[in-house]
Amino acid sequence: MNKEILVSHGIEYDKGLARFAGDVEIYEMVLMSFLEDTCLETAKAALEKGDYETIFAVTHELKGSSGNCDMTRLFRISDELCEMTRGGKYKGNEDAVKARFPEFEEAYTQVIERIRLAQ
Repeated sequence: MNKEILVSHGIEYDKGLARFAGDVEIYEMVLMSFLEDTCLETAKAALEKGDYETIFAVTHELKGSSGNCDMTRLFRISDELCEMTRGGKYKGNEDAVKARFPEFEEAYTQVIERIRLAQ
């Protein structure tokens, strides 16, 4: 994979690689698994339905996986949405969640695009 392309969108390649004990093959395999991921589609459908529990589940999952891979921007916005929807915190704040969603979608999409380009 082309490390510079990944780094150009906030994927801290060297830090992520260190989390995988320097095993390039495994780290890059995990990065490639994002290309098969359906979290964005799931989150978009949940937002349309007003299903904030599913948004919490998806953003919690992405918070973990993006954090492990050192995808800084995606991690940050996933963490924010996760906290906004944790334990029903969204009640009365649905508009705030909806307002943050486009940044989540953009960060997710850019990570996927960078991984594709870096192959």
